[in-house]
Amino acid sequence: MKKGILIKDGKSWKISSPAFKQPMTIGGDFGLTNDMENQEIEFDNSGGALKLIRFKNKAYKKIMISQSPKVNESQKVRNDSHYSQTRSFNNTIQENQMNDPARAPYNFVQLNKNIAISNGIADFSKNIGLSGFIELIVKNKSPLFIRGANGQFSSNMDQPYIPGSSLRGSIRNLVNITSYGKLDQYSNRTLFKRSNINDGKDVFAGFLKKENGTYVILKAKEVQLFHEVRLSTHPHQYVYNENSKTCNFSVGEFQNTCRVWSFTMQSGKVEVSDNAVNGYELDDTRSEKAIDLLKSIKSKKIVNKSEEPIGNVSIPDNIGVPVFFRVENGKASSFGHAKYHRIPYSHSIGDHIIQDKIKGLDFSESIFGTLDQPSKVFFDDFYLIGNPKFDLLSPRTPMVLSSPKPTTFQHYLEQPTLFTSPTQQNKWSTPEVPIRGFKNYWHRGTSSDERNRNTWIETDDECKSNPNPINPISINSVFEGCVRFDNLSHEELGALLFALDLPINCCHKMGMGKPLGLGSIEISIKQLSIINRNNRYQILCENGKWNQSIIDETINKDSFKDLFAKFIIKQIQDISYDDTKGFISLWENDRLSKLKEMLTFNHVMGDSIVKWDKRTRYMENGAGNTGINEFKHRPILPNPEIVVQKNTYKKP
Repeated sequence: MKKGILIKDGKSWKISSPAFKQPMTIGGDFGLTNDMENQEIEFDNSGGALKLIRFKNKAYKKIMISQSPKVNESQKVRNDSHYSQTRSFNNTIQENQMNDPARAPYNFVQLNKNIAISNGIADFSKNIGLSGFIELIVKNKSPLFIRGANGQFSSNMDQPYIPGSSLRGSIRNLVNITSYGKLDQYSNRTLFKRSNINDGKDVFAGFLKKENGTYVILKAKEVQLFHEVRLSTHPHQYVYNENSKTCNFSVGEFQNTCRVWSFTMQSGKVEVSDNAVNGYELDDTRSEKAIDLLKSIKSKKIVNKSEEPIGNVSIPDNIGVPVFFRVENGKASSFGHAKYHRIPYSHSIGDHIIQDKIKGLDFSESIFGTLDQPSKVFFDDFYLIGNPKFDLLSPRTPMVLSSPKPTTFQHYLEQPTLFTSPTQQNKWSTPEVPIRGFKNYWHRGTSSDERNRNTWIETDDECKSNPNPINPISINSVFEGCVRFDNLSHEELGALLFALDLPINCCHKMGMGKPLGLGSIEISIKQLSIINRNNRYQILCENGKWNQSIIDETINKDSFKDLFAKFIIKQIQDISYDDTKGFISLWENDRLSKLKEMLTFNHVMGDSIVKWDKRTRYMENGAGNTGINEFKHRPILPNPEIVVQKNTYKKP
């Protein structure tokens, strides 16, 4: 919310504000009255259009003249469940031709409620399982970049290589998905949203301090210094007047104006709830350079998240640090540096990971290990075969790589239908709503030619999105390496092979720039060898060579994948198995067919899918050349099988 003064110009109203060079004319009827002339108001024009005017705690919105359009019965949206997005899409596409569903370079494989328990045994004192190695060939189908110690492609003695850890992470993720494993890496993370004037909660001013081991807030009177005032060169400076119990402080620069507040202590105090303190401590999205209120109180100086002093300001013992706060049930339920500070959702990510609770390890845990159990697979580094060939003469800066925004709940949570209105969408505060599932990136076309419309190179010299330029290795570069395994059950080896040896035309993703189209790789199995570990440890050399103790080099790898598929299908009751198809049956079930859609590299090729790279691009937030904010109406991200449909998207 911004502040301004209402001005009447004839029959029109205008807002004078430091946010504008000239007074802004108010378009439309907001129901303003003459007594509001020359009065201070708050207003919201985010996105460019005036949405709300607030005067003396009353909200004024644009008065709309509504008409009831005639709607054909066949065009009405059916309220199907979130498990029927395809039907919802088909029923509403004619009605919503002007409102495309969301698009993104990523999508999700549906969360599995049932979890398959591995039959592997973690006992390295006995040679009771299968041991051996898998020789692999890796060929990149798009430019590939994996950063090394010098900031360029990882290399050893000028020989490029793919670190085993990079490939290991990619394969573990696929094993977890295909074996119906746990999604628990985000189980304890709490998400935050920005509070605003429209949520109906009053915001108060006060001074946060600690008394007898408990946080309290001393009530204060707030005054915003509306002019362009700078307390110092630092945007978060604090100036205390201990005698008058006053503190002037800035909440930072916004639209060329440094917002400065003056707090004066009043009588009364409010106890701070434990949830408010915990919520503030869990907010890991706060900048390292921003003020940390709790650490400031502890150090008795204004400090940032890294505990570095801000302006060398000491906090008077009798005052504390100024905060804005909200109250629920007589206690401060949240507090922050800014008036509309971030507040935690009532449910964590883990509350939305709705899976059966099991005792035991899933396949990714039993194969790749946990904090308490060692890994049974070991990935060598994969070295380039032949001379390296890079795409560019010198490194270039890649386009912006957006970090995940879990607060975009219309993408990350299951929704009732594909075209559910924003007011009816499930949010992180909605109980018992499952998360969308396992996140994966689409294969996309990209080019190292900056003249190509699908280039990965940042072409705007004024917008350096990444300070570290890169030079990816050219397509069709070949790497070779080995994956070694010890004491795997037949089904565990099948799970590993199932994730390595993908269906035809499918590729893995690895390295940097996956949203831009970089990092598509094709893995093929050169050789699978089973060894006899007992024999290997009894005889060191044989016929002048190291004893490999190889039992068989002509193993049918598909037989292990068949055993794995049968084992999974016995535990997961809602999928079927066809003996004539073997492990292919697992790829044909509804959930893994979505994964297969995302792994398919052929979407990038030719004209099989119209404007593929446009339908899998990031949406614009209004900051681009078009000025369009595609997030404004919170479009929902469709499931993978809908993204590839012919008439999914109308806009470019």
